[in-house]
Amino acid sequence: MWRAWQIIDPRTVLLALMTFLSAMALLLHFIVYNADRYTWLKDLTARDVPRAAHSAPAEPAVAKPAPAAATAAGA
Repeated sequence: MWRAWQIIDPRTVLLALMTFLSAMALLLHFIVYNADRYTWLKDLTARDVPRAAHSAPAEPAVAKPAPAAATAAGA
């Protein structure tokens, strides 16, 4: 087996394997997405998706005055 790695560069084999597996994974995901049984995006409507808290407009921060400290003379 070691003679095969002297003929073929291991980096080329690993790069080709990674490219092939990534392409196959992408292809399988698109096939599953296009199947009627496993489509998860076409069934959603606007009412099914809750609004995220960060998407709501935030109220501007307003500095409130600190409460007046009660003094011994004023109490």
